[in-house]
Amino acid sequence: MAGAIDQIDEERGDAPVPDGERKSWPILMFATIGLGTALIYMQVISVIALTSGSLIALLAIAYSTIVSSTIAWAITRLALRTGKGTSLLAQDLLGKRGAGVFSLLYGITLFIFFIAEANIMATSIGQVLAGVPDWLVMPAMAWLIVPIVWFGLAVLARFQAASFILYIVLLSVALWQSANVDQAVQPWLSIPPHDAPEFSAGLLSALGIMNGLVFISALVSVDFARHLRKDQQLIGPFAVGIGFQLFAFCIAGLLGLWFASRYGVSNPGEYFVLALGGWGMVFAIATQIRINVANMYLGSKGLANSVRELAGMGVSERKVIVLFAMFAGVALYAHLAHFLETLLNVLGVFMITFTVMLFVSCFGRTWSNPEAEVVATDWRRAGLSAFVGANIIGLLAIAGTFGGFAQSISTYIACAAQLLVMLGWKLFGASHGAAEASKDKSAVV
Repeated sequence: MAGAIDQIDEERGDAPVPDGERKSWPILMFATIGLGTALIYMQVISVIALTSGSLIALLAIAYSTIVSSTIAWAITRLALRTGKGTSLLAQDLLGKRGAGVFSLLYGITLFIFFIAEANIMATSIGQVLAGVPDWLVMPAMAWLIVPIVWFGLAVLARFQAASFILYIVLLSVALWQSANVDQAVQPWLSIPPHDAPEFSAGLLSALGIMNGLVFISALVSVDFARHLRKDQQLIGPFAVGIGFQLFAFCIAGLLGLWFASRYGVSNPGEYFVLALGGWGMVFAIATQIRINVANMYLGSKGLANSVRELAGMGVSERKVIVLFAMFAGVALYAHLAHFLETLLNVLGVFMITFTVMLFVSCFGRTWSNPEAEVVATDWRRAGLSAFVGANIIGLLAIAGTFGGFAQSISTYIACAAQLLVMLGWKLFGASHGAAEASKDKSAVV
């Protein structure tokens, strides 16, 4: 994971990774799996299991694993061939300034994930040290990360390696302990939810929640896959693209279902303390620090990039880091993480649009050819209108503008809207180009 952070530090360059600097797949695979240790993957499935039951939780695990693995495999192949990460691919599809829109949404997305992860740390502390007030604990979980990011990510190298070993050891102990406690709810494959919605409504709600994780996780794979050697086109996308998704959604998801069934709570900050006592707090904090360093670093970098790309003005990344921590502390104290389900639905709309654009670009070369040298331009109207338009329609669906059923499938509506706009621009562009060519020919005659 130490190498992962160092590679993230490099990957925001404004040029493709040259062949001479490419790395072998095992290093990058373990780097991405290290990110998969984020406890939010367990938490989301725990929430779904206790809200809608084990069957829907299992279907959510299967859905997220299959969809994220398929998309990650395709777009990591694109990243491997081109050496481009999300920022460069965003410029290809949206234009240099248009990429600022993506950078803004990307930064906000990572801010939300930072809040969710920090809340798990705060919950574990509250379970062990109940007398510590929220106004002290909540902001501390945000500011704890600042010195590590401020002075450079290299200082985290040894901690990352040690914390991964700690993760494996304490997780194994927690599983053993949990196997020997009285079942708090029911066997893990048959949790009966209380006051559960109808099956179809519960399933659609669960899939909408998972979409908030599926597409951002696929994009994370891209930023690692750009460092793969070009002679590893078969094993590389499988290891870096699919391997991360299997660990994050399948393995972590099943673990979340297991712990939810044993303790009847959805927050890992609670059930790891119940399983391990004070060591559960150590486990939660050590695991989440490693993840939130990447969230704060990439999130603040994305927000700084959005200012540069949209406003054309420079901004100190250290100032953005301070503002990031400041707003995160306020959001934690306001218990923004309690609205995680709604936030993940919104994030799903944001991320599905751009990720699907990349996915289409992998196969629809007439739409976009990211492997070619793209002429630098500020705005690419086709890509930007598809991206912004689909997000607006998706957000309107979430707000209930189109009715209750549309609200439950808002991410899919956003996806369909984007594809329709892309098709419309393609047809318009073709007819417009033909008309222009006809005018030019008439003028010559």
